[in-house]
Amino acid sequence: MAMIIFASSLRYMVKIYVKCFYGRLKMLRKDLTKSLRLKILRSIIRSLQFMYSKIRKDVFIDGERYNVLENVFNPKLFCSSELMVEAIKRIGVSSNEMALDMGTGSGILAITLAKQGARVIAIDINRDAVRCARMNARNHRVDIDIIRSDLFSCLGKKKLFDLIVFNIPYLNLKPKDAFDLAICDYRKELLQRFLRESHDYLKDNGKILLSYSTLSDIDEAERMFRENGWRFERFMQRDISRFESIIVYRLEKNNEITSP
Repeated sequence: MAMIIFASSLRYMVKIYVKCFYGRLKMLRKDLTKSLRLKILRSIIRSLQFMYSKIRKDVFIDGERYNVLENVFNPKLFCSSELMVEAIKRIGVSSNEMALDMGTGSGILAITLAKQGARVIAIDINRDAVRCARMNARNHRVDIDIIRSDLFSCLGKKKLFDLIVFNIPYLNLKPKDAFDLAICDYRKELLQRFLRESHDYLKDNGKILLSYSTLSDIDEAERMFRENGWRFERFMQRDISRFESIIVYRLEKNNEITSP
């Protein structure tokens, strides 16, 4: 009973903490540089990650239970994982399709794909994320090939996917450690590499589901889609505060132009 009261109190404190932060940020937004605002946000995310890890070691997404290790991004901090699960179910996969979950984290998207019948490979650069995803895959009794890799570097050129999903980091800050790799993409370098390299691993009629935040430069991201030979649509969108929305993009190869 004491643990339940403690957890409820801490969740309430987190809500107040976030509300006060956004209120303060609104008052100061004219005076703060964009970089400083992002650094404050990173600090908030890291603080929330620490507090949630003290409450419990598991989360529920779409009614399913997943373990989350301390150094692996907690999907309950924001709604991007839940929105991506909805997008996967909406777009649909079949048992004869190959799917790739890039930046798998705790393995939620990979497990969702596997339960829909797809043959799944999941990749993450964080060792703890790979360990966490493997643990969750065992708990959910699904067969997923989970690999530690920097984007596609572990895959041979013969691997072609029907669907690639990526809950990509988007804070324009240099990562400080392994945890930051899940939330930071300095100067959109990771996004640029992903858009360029994906052409070699996606079938001509394949699709990409990519989540992105309006806290980053959406116009710049969409320009990069076009320049790297991708047609896109805003497949799903959800407002998570007055200051941020999460967009799930659906990307397909633009075969009318030559990709870089």
